[in-house]
Amino acid sequence: MKTKTLKAACVAVSLATAWGSQVDADLTLPAEEIQLTITPSNNLSHVYFLYGAGTTSLYPVVTVQPLPNLVAGETTTEDILVPAISPVSPIARSSFYVMGLYDETNKLVTIGLNSTVANAAIGNTDFNTEFSPFTEAAFATALLSNDTATLVSFAETPQFQGQDNQGYITVGDSGQLVNYSSASAGGSISSQVVVPEPFSVFLAGTGVLSLVASHQKQKPIYQPGRKNIRDP
Repeated sequence: MKTKTLKAACVAVSLATAWGSQVDADLTLPAEEIQLTITPSNNLSHVYFLYGAGTTSLYPVVTVQPLPNLVAGETTTEDILVPAISPVSPIARSSFYVMGLYDETNKLVTIGLNSTVANAAIGNTDFNTEFSPFTEAAFATALLSNDTATLVSFAETPQFQGQDNQGYITVGDSGQLVNYSSASAGGSISSQVVVPEPFSVFLAGTGVLSLVASHQKQKPIYQPGRKNIRDP
């Protein structure tokens, strides 16, 4: 294969990745599979995963999915397939909450927050102060009754320490579980994307096919019984 042909094919593959990122940034977040890894310090019930994207909140929330009960001290891994998002404004990378109850009787809530917000909250605040106008009792009732509308309303409102420090966790990052009413350490949570973005894969595949096609064009065509140009 000629050097120029090889270079052109490599550029095609490189552009495929760049174009995939551009589409992701400007038009939509493609469907993706997210793997959650959660290790709580308390048993958790009525656990929910809320996924969305936004620059000032988790807006729009496009997935609200119940998770299985979690056991204290045990690591649970869950794979969640989430749909594509067509944003209405410039967006941050996809992000999420995990929330549940560690004490159903007393209606005490656990929320997964990014590490910055979690560290600021632990030992320094309580649920009703942190998330006003939501109250912990009302929020726990929403979890117990599968009231997803209230959960979405909570997730789409930037209530974390004013308007500047939202608590959601960006996909690919790690965070902490915080047990309320008074905020205390409740375990760890992390996430990663386990399926490549379809558009980028398609374009990258197109680049590879161009590479193969270019290579095949360089092969001489031999036919039995005929003298070929490259034969001596």
